[in-house]
Amino acid sequence: MKDNKIVFFTGQGAVKNKFDIYDVATGLWSIGEMSQNSGEDAAIISINNIIYMANGDQVWKLEF
Repeated sequence: MKDNKIVFFTGQGAVKNKFDIYDVATGLWSIGEMSQNSGEDAAIISINNIIYMANGDQVWKLEF
């Protein structure tokens, strides 16, 4: 969760660089896109309202 938005990652299927965003306040859905694929082995964590994704030896900060 980030800024009253819930983020859903699947890491499965053909498209692995997109994620769903649900805005709790408005009830609206949107789609976010990362510059890299999340991959099935990715770890995702939220700390202090910031979402990070790690895959192998790389870590990315999710901005939206």
